[in-house]
Amino acid sequence: MLRPATSGDDVSRRVGKRVKCSSVTEQPTEQSRWVGLDWVPDDDDADDGDDTGIVIGDPTTLSGMAPSKSVLMESAREGSSQVGASTKTGPTSGGDRALYRTCLRAYFFVAVWMSISMAVIMFNKWILAYSGFSYPVALTMWHMVFCTCVVWVLVRVFRVTKRLKMTRRDYLRRVMPIGFFYAASLWLSNSAYLHLSVSFIQMTKALMPGLVYMIGIFFGMEKLNATTAVNMFIIAIGVAIAAYGELNFDTLGVTQQLSALLFEAVRLMLVQVLITRQGLAMNPLQSLYYVSPACAFFLAFPLLFVEYPKMMQDFTLVFDWKILVLNATCAFALNLAVFLLIGKTSALTMNIAGVIKDWMLIFASQHFFGNPVTFLNYVGYVIAFLSVFMYNINKMRQLKREQQKKLSQPATGGKAESAAA
Repeated sequence: MLRPATSGDDVSRRVGKRVKCSSVTEQPTEQSRWVGLDWVPDDDDADDGDDTGIVIGDPTTLSGMAPSKSVLMESAREGSSQVGASTKTGPTSGGDRALYRTCLRAYFFVAVWMSISMAVIMFNKWILAYSGFSYPVALTMWHMVFCTCVVWVLVRVFRVTKRLKMTRRDYLRRVMPIGFFYAASLWLSNSAYLHLSVSFIQMTKALMPGLVYMIGIFFGMEKLNATTAVNMFIIAIGVAIAAYGELNFDTLGVTQQLSALLFEAVRLMLVQVLITRQGLAMNPLQSLYYVSPACAFFLAFPLLFVEYPKMMQDFTLVFDWKILVLNATCAFALNLAVFLLIGKTSALTMNIAGVIKDWMLIFASQHFFGNPVTFLNYVGYVIAFLSVFMYNINKMRQLKREQQKKLSQPATGGKAESAAA
């Protein structure tokens, strides 16, 4: 964490490396440290569980949610350092070059994450809707098994990251419920690809902040606020307009997608209640290591009782293992991109990137799959998008005020002690 600097040279070095690129942080934020499980206020592709069938915490899940409190505290401290340096000389040319390299590296990781995330979503859509393999549970189960095997090798053999000290009882109480809701969310969201276009699915994800807010009130994690409630109502209106203008509207597909979003919102809250507030912090690889087996366990039930009998009767079904392995590899590469991106950008930067990715997916789906997007689709999504943006701004201002109060308290206490002395 940064501290207010007093030395002119020290200030120049700190400002030259940090202030001009507010999206770059050297350490993961509080939100980023457990983004692997939820990215919840916060965090896709996702959405985090996005529709990739593997990503435990896609940052686009809550693309409109506010940045974490630690991000705002970091910004406030950077501001105090900048004030202390206002009377000193500017950063050196070496500091500028280091700053530019850091910024370029961060934006490179953002571009890589957005590209892989979009590719995986489009890949899954093609497999489920156009390749003849219309079994979303089987595809998701394959992703989980592949992910579990790869991450087990990375953690146990190559020791890329350390394991957490978690007993079997803690695993059953904390991780298994999360695995259940995550499996339900992936099952239903991937099933929606069979009935809805990628463009319309991305538009419905604007409802996620409102669903998380309502679930948060139910769990006692959020307080009912009139301004926020009105904001969420406007988001719902925007999505309703987009749904009304959808040419290929399918009741079953919409029901599956909305149910998936609801299960995802519950999962995100459970992560806060069962993981984050218990002092556990997981990076994406650790999250995959613990959650993937639990998710695969619960996916085994719909696979055995729903899809497996149909697959046995489908004599035209052919397993193209090259395509399936490539698909699972791309999905796992997305997790690695998230893993690398966490330490290079702030949560707010990833949220903005997630919104941009949603827009790009809408246009990409329209181009590659020929999905029609009507004027009402765009009007509804713009209304929802602007409402999410306003919610994000209001939430950020609220958190910033809280952090400023916390930062001012130690200073006030220090002055009181000096006066008493």
